[in-house]
Amino acid sequence: MNKKQLSELLNSLTLKQKIGQLFQSPGVAYNDDATATGVTYLPWLNSDTVENAGSTLNIFDNKKLRQIQKNHLKKNPVPLLFMADIINGYRLVFPSSIAQGCSFNPDLAQKAAKITAYEASKCGVSVTFSPMIDVARDARWGRISEGYGETALLNKDFGVANVKGYQGDDLSSDDTIAACVKHFAAYGATYDGRDYNEAQISQNTLKSVYLPPFEACIKAGARLIMPSFNTINGIPCTANKKLLKDTLRDKWKFDGVVISDYGAIKETADIGGAKDYAETAKMSLECGVDIDMVSESYYFNLEKLVENGEVDEKLIDQAVMRVLMLKNDLGILDDPYKYIKEEFDNFDFSSEQHEDFAKDFVCQSSVLLKNEGELPLNKKDDIAFIGPFSVINELMTNWSRVTPHRDKGISIEQALAQKFGKNKFSCIKGSKFAQPEIRSVKLEKFENASPSQEELIKQAVSKAKESKKVVLFLGEHKDLFGEATSRSDISLPKPQKELFDAVYEVNKNITVVLFAGRPLEIKDISQKSKALLYVWFPGTYGAEAIVDMLFGDAVPSGKLDMTLPQCIGQVPIFCEKPVPSHYSASIEGGIKHAYSCRWIDVTNYPLYPFGYGLSYTEFEYSDIKISADTMTRDEKITVSVDVTNKGGVDAYETVQMYIRDVVTPYLSTPLKTLKAYKKVFIKQGETAKVCFEINEEMLKYYNIDNEYISENGEFKVFVGANSAEDNFVKFTLK
Repeated sequence: MNKKQLSELLNSLTLKQKIGQLFQSPGVAYNDDATATGVTYLPWLNSDTVENAGSTLNIFDNKKLRQIQKNHLKKNPVPLLFMADIINGYRLVFPSSIAQGCSFNPDLAQKAAKITAYEASKCGVSVTFSPMIDVARDARWGRISEGYGETALLNKDFGVANVKGYQGDDLSSDDTIAACVKHFAAYGATYDGRDYNEAQISQNTLKSVYLPPFEACIKAGARLIMPSFNTINGIPCTANKKLLKDTLRDKWKFDGVVISDYGAIKETADIGGAKDYAETAKMSLECGVDIDMVSESYYFNLEKLVENGEVDEKLIDQAVMRVLMLKNDLGILDDPYKYIKEEFDNFDFSSEQHEDFAKDFVCQSSVLLKNEGELPLNKKDDIAFIGPFSVINELMTNWSRVTPHRDKGISIEQALAQKFGKNKFSCIKGSKFAQPEIRSVKLEKFENASPSQEELIKQAVSKAKESKKVVLFLGEHKDLFGEATSRSDISLPKPQKELFDAVYEVNKNITVVLFAGRPLEIKDISQKSKALLYVWFPGTYGAEAIVDMLFGDAVPSGKLDMTLPQCIGQVPIFCEKPVPSHYSASIEGGIKHAYSCRWIDVTNYPLYPFGYGLSYTEFEYSDIKISADTMTRDEKITVSVDVTNKGGVDAYETVQMYIRDVVTPYLSTPLKTLKAYKKVFIKQGETAKVCFEINEEMLKYYNIDNEYISENGEFKVFVGANSAEDNFVKFTLK
């Protein structure tokens, strides 16, 4: 439709029908099998709300969707929009987002999103609630697994990559879907690690760290934005005028759709920020929120608010037009069945090329933290493969359960048999996944099955005793992280720690393969194991990729996108912390006096710093050079470094550049801020010259008056393999 036709469609709608376009009905209103990702007791749902709804979510059956659309169009002139939580893949599941960030390769994320859009677009989905680009620095927060780590730069780059991958060059094409970027904003800044909790942060930190990824995604063309559940300094994000209207709409000129999170609009009243749901509806609409996801606030209050003169109908028209434009650009106004055609009912998604890509993504996302000559393994050795993650075949996050068509993949045990034959290696569970007090209901039922923890440990010890080497597959079950799964204790679950300790008593040649949705507290395991491979949650082809890495047929090349703490008391710990008072006394020069910024029972250093990761080869950095020692604002200078592969394996290395503004008047800014990175493939014995261009934009910061500026003065440029390395060159901005 053209603009005139869209205006005619809008004007043809009754006020109730317009308001319906701003209401998203839960999938259970149409289909009992729909996946619920929030509170499902909704007594206010009735035929009227369902008939007038503009969209719904999380239904994954083409035949049912066609019938739903057919029935809907009998009573409503505007087709339903079908949205879904498609996170890290649809049928083919890729590594979790936190793992993807460790690849330091946004091109892989863009390709994965493109494949996801291709698959989801054949199964009724036209909008995905992805990517999540919440900068997160507190490992206790369960949803840390859904973002791309602790830096604004990685979240920005991977967010943009996902937007481009989902939406392509033309949203109306058959293989694209619209991206909804979330959660706006500072959802990951929860002050105590608990999900949905408030964020208390300065305007400087908000603008410097949490907003840039969203602005970049909007510039990249993201069609939807989702405000977050949390409050920022006490103000709910769905009713935050400065955030949604002043910044998003007015400053950034975002003209796409703003959709609330699940039931979030009514939360303003529930927390005491409004007297009732009518007031929350008025507040959110005036802030520019277009769609009320699964709450009664808009549908049951806006009509009366218009009639009473409390809300201008023009605001409703503006919001509805944005929804209609999205539907039009997706092509469903012209073809309501575009994403649910009969020819898609038995669509063949199989692709060897896609599967090979998925395995490579796992290898580029996995982080080798330690290796004392244990890896790669020799298939001729007698090796015991033990641990609960060796015998399950769903090595993916809980978000993947939303899509019933997912390919669950195979287990480590099956992958070993596939690679070496059934009788070469076997796996035993060795322990329960978690202690009863932190198990989910589903996991509790599974864990209560025989044999007992004692018997599992006994079997593991017996196997470890008779083997030359042991590989332990440990970690936190997918029910222990994600939405609404924050943890105050981020150590390895007790039953698995019991397994590790028991095996260590009889065999010290231990390699640990660690599955997790967050940085875990693993100091003891790191010290005692001889090799440690952090694979996060790798997805459909995780098992095959892990076995390939263990035996040297693939090389892990990930670098940490999250700092790993020595203990929970260090959390939150991250690389871009501002320089504290007495910093030089506590870090750079050692502890010179008692009044230093430090803990008295643990060092200030993390267990493993941001950007850290080993390889099966060794890289040497040398000859760091800067093209000029002064720079003006309209100039660019270049920093270069030689990286030599001194080992016997061709491999990737991620070279990182951090910048420090040495003097920022009246402010303490980070010691190092990640400004650029390059992942390069270097053959054994060869040297690559890696160059980074520095421009004025990289030197800007928000000053004490919240002005985004660069200032004359000295800068340090750090180039190396991780954030802890201290090789730098200097230049002066004039």
